[in-house]
Amino acid sequence: MKRIIFLIITLGFTYFGQAQDADQQDITIIQELEEQQESDLFANKSATVLMDSALSAYSAGMYGMALEYYRYVIDSLNEESAALYHNMGNASFRRNDLASAILYYEKALKLSPNDDDIIFNLGLANSRIPDRIEPVPEMLFVRWYKSITHLITPNQWAYLTLGILAIALIFLALYFVAYNIIIRKIGFWMGVVLALCFIFSLTVSHQTAREQTARDTGIVFSASLTVKSSPEESSADLFVLHEGAKVWILDSLNTWYKIKIANGSVGWIPATEIEVI
Repeated sequence: MKRIIFLIITLGFTYFGQAQDADQQDITIIQELEEQQESDLFANKSATVLMDSALSAYSAGMYGMALEYYRYVIDSLNEESAALYHNMGNASFRRNDLASAILYYEKALKLSPNDDDIIFNLGLANSRIPDRIEPVPEMLFVRWYKSITHLITPNQWAYLTLGILAIALIFLALYFVAYNIIIRKIGFWMGVVLALCFIFSLTVSHQTAREQTARDTGIVFSASLTVKSSPEESSADLFVLHEGAKVWILDSLNTWYKIKIANGSVGWIPATEIEVI
């Protein structure tokens, strides 16, 4: 009798284990089918076609699907643009994901600093987050310099620099080959002025290119983040940031970032709590 009961129990456990294995296999198969369908959805399509599909999904109110298209263009096709990030920001904003919206608007602004639509939408998203951080006032000269550096893109600054250099060399050559004293003076002074313009343009070109590729800013993705006085949990609390706040990364130590916010306050946060722009 005991043997029969033991046999029944053994068979029961065996059946239950096989049923669990079958269920797990079914789940795995379903996941693989979903991944295959997603792969087929994007496969062999150009960035232009995928962008059009994303716009169609966005127009239909399928903001999550639109974001999937955009992410595929960036991650798999290695293409990015201000328009792409701007559209991702709009889709995230529609989903009420303010942190992601601000992140994508900031990425778009790095590529197109003077785009009025991006600036407006970024301001709108920032107006919806809890933190109201007053920035430190900038000197007039700094604001003037920034406005000039952002007039054109880094690539356009590079082309302008090469153009100025070419014209400067022409005037300097004119100084050396001309016989007329007036023409030589014009060639000399124009060469000097253009040489100074070349130095300024080269500096701006290098700076704007570095700003575009720098990863020294980030957006807080935590609902509530306590900034610490040092890179350890037991250190003193300084202030609290919320989802969507922008920070400047000053330094890093292990899994911590030393950050600064717009009003000049400095502290330490876990690196996992922000997304780098």
